[in-house]
Amino acid sequence: MNIVSGHQRKTIQQTTAVRLVERLGIVLLIYTLMRLVFFFYNKDLLQLDESFSIFKIFWGGIQFDISAILYTNIPVLFLSILPFRFRDNALYQKVCKWLFLVINSICIIINIADIGYYRFTFRRTTSSFFSEFSNENPLNFMRMIWDFRLLTFLAVVLIVLMAFLYKRTLSTKEKYWVRKPYAYYGTNILWMFFAVIFSVGGLRGGILNTDRPITLIKASEYVEKPQQRAMVLNTPFSLIRTAKKSVLQPISYFSEKEAEKIYPVVQQLSKDRQELFGKYKGRNVVILIWESFAREWVGNLNTDIPGYKGYTPFIDSLSNFSYVYTNAYANGQISIDAIPSIMTTIPHVGTSFVLSNYSGNKLNSIPQLLKSEGYTSAFFHGAENGSMGFLPFSCQIGFDRYYGATEFGDNSLYDGHWGIWDMPFLEYTSRQLDTLQQPFVASAFTVTSHHPYNIPAECKGKYPEGELPMMKCIGYTDDALRNFFNTAKQSSWYENTLFIIVADHSIPGVLPQYKTSAGAYRIPIIIFDPQGGLIGRDSTLAQQIDIMPTVLNLLGYEKPFISFGQDLMNPDKPHIAVMNRDDNFQMIRNDSLILFRNDKVYGLYDLTADPEQKNNLLDLQKDKAESLEKMLKAFIQSYNNRLIRNDLTIAEQ
Repeated sequence: MNIVSGHQRKTIQQTTAVRLVERLGIVLLIYTLMRLVFFFYNKDLLQLDESFSIFKIFWGGIQFDISAILYTNIPVLFLSILPFRFRDNALYQKVCKWLFLVINSICIIINIADIGYYRFTFRRTTSSFFSEFSNENPLNFMRMIWDFRLLTFLAVVLIVLMAFLYKRTLSTKEKYWVRKPYAYYGTNILWMFFAVIFSVGGLRGGILNTDRPITLIKASEYVEKPQQRAMVLNTPFSLIRTAKKSVLQPISYFSEKEAEKIYPVVQQLSKDRQELFGKYKGRNVVILIWESFAREWVGNLNTDIPGYKGYTPFIDSLSNFSYVYTNAYANGQISIDAIPSIMTTIPHVGTSFVLSNYSGNKLNSIPQLLKSEGYTSAFFHGAENGSMGFLPFSCQIGFDRYYGATEFGDNSLYDGHWGIWDMPFLEYTSRQLDTLQQPFVASAFTVTSHHPYNIPAECKGKYPEGELPMMKCIGYTDDALRNFFNTAKQSSWYENTLFIIVADHSIPGVLPQYKTSAGAYRIPIIIFDPQGGLIGRDSTLAQQIDIMPTVLNLLGYEKPFISFGQDLMNPDKPHIAVMNRDDNFQMIRNDSLILFRNDKVYGLYDLTADPEQKNNLLDLQKDKAESLEKMLKAFIQSYNNRLIRNDLTIAEQ
């Protein structure tokens, strides 16, 4: 057995504590450097105007870094504090070294990768990521190594730096008395005791911290705006602390009757605005969900910007003959949140519904409610069957048929990453709609305008490149929709169909007003009637969860149902937009935005006068903030309590 020399043994015994602290300190330095990278890479999205705010974020981030470092290095800690002489074995020390380097290299890679991914999600990645993409080919993500090559290079640099600094932690000092057995075991047992105490304190956020154990929500204490919270956090911590699915807590801000009065969720549409109720009774419904279809891409919705043309010439043209909601918002930031929001009025609140403990709840949905009205239904998604969990969830909410890449059957048109190119798949969708019995409700979810933002080789140079790689993809999918409608026009069902075009989520581009906590959720919602019966531009505040009650109203659905959204055609309803990011709520009503966490409002902004959210009006308009807070609390109470009770449907009389 290879044993280190007596001189080396004394060195190891004497410096175990010092070296362990030094090495963990190296990792803490690396985490701080990664936070600096996060700041410079995403500076345009963070809205950090003061150096004090940056210092506060870095200071707050240290405790999250310490917790993450101690969590991930538990094996290293355990092996390093054992009070036995076999710890002096050279092989044992080598195992400790490589365990340290491998564990922390993985953490560096994860953390750096999430710096780039933040630009798509506006939050740190949580454990739900693995469920969200559980059916995807992991090799698809290898493309990101090249697409984000600057971050890849920085990850390599930081790993090399860590390894270099690790080698410099060896000490040459020694003391004779450490050779004595009683001194050796006594000092090492004492060291182990203190190491355990301080490690537990660090894991939980501080020995004297009354908020133990530290959670993601604590990061909000160090920021002024929701999108800044991700800079306080680190991804290893976020993954660890969300490993268990979150459970909603019952809420009692108001009585149930009072909450329902403030923000009604029990809908009875036949009593609403009669001139529009049932106007489209018996019509087919096609809901087109466009991947990353941000409001920013549509020139027709940005006419106030001189010289801005956008990237959607077909949508610009179609919107002139459609009913367009110009003030619309997504309820989530990832694709798996879109279908629950649009089809069932269940928004993203804390955790994606389809990944939550409540995903098995009995639900209202557009296809399920219309089934009783004689509708057949189909869901189309060009990805591999099972991708994003859309196949099982579409079945759960009542879609009769599912058409994916398997049913499409031609892998030569696969984009190599996510699914069938939008152009051929939407044309396929149109042909399949010919086979459905009318009336039908169908939905098609596009895939091409997704990272890595490729388009077919024969289309290269056809669409404006813009400042971001995805802009050409937006142009391509816009053209694919043009082709879809041209194909659909030839079918008998076309004139008898109501089309809804909506995004799954937004994504920040280049315009500053779309990089704020509210602007990052802005999307188009467009209703198109080929018969020309519904044309106009409506500034009513709209959100994805309003689509279901609005469609049901137009179709004349008379039975009561539960909906967290409101009928957009009814001006008497409380029209709001609610978003949740990392347990920070934001709600918009009229022109006002409130930011809410820990049961209180911490921000109030006028989105008309201050679209970039630079002036917090909370201290100047407390009465308005209290009124908005009341409505948001009623919404949250109804949401939490109904999901907990599985009370999302109304039993048939």
